[in-house]
Amino acid sequence: MLKTAAEHCVSLDASDEDMLEYGNQLRRGIFEAYSGILQGFKSSKADLMLPHATHLLQFVESVFRYKNRDGAVTKAAVAVMGDLADALGPNIKNLFRDCTFYIDLLGECLQSDDDQLKETATWTQGMIGRVMVS
Repeated sequence: MLKTAAEHCVSLDASDEDMLEYGNQLRRGIFEAYSGILQGFKSSKADLMLPHATHLLQFVESVFRYKNRDGAVTKAAVAVMGDLADALGPNIKNLFRDCTFYIDLLGECLQSDDDQLKETATWTQGMIGRVMVS
């Protein structure tokens, strides 16, 4: 269901102000749902999320490239990457190695004036760093 909702986000009309707001709310909700699932499965069933990791990172990348995203969407996208790294650990090392867009996304966030976004990006950077050195 989340995958279908994520695919729906791509086809939204960016010229309509109401659709822009709806799209951002939908993206944020999808990221928050994935974060909740990852956190819930972390200690016992994290491997169940492995088949979804590629799609999730592709969705984060598509949102990163979407210039009409708001700050809440960016923060949720960064948080879900950290949750993904934290929950799946070394199992997704190659995925992060292949999907290097996250370096630019985290760099953008670390330069933000939003302290919460910086904090989230710093945490995510640490989680991904742990995965990459494992």
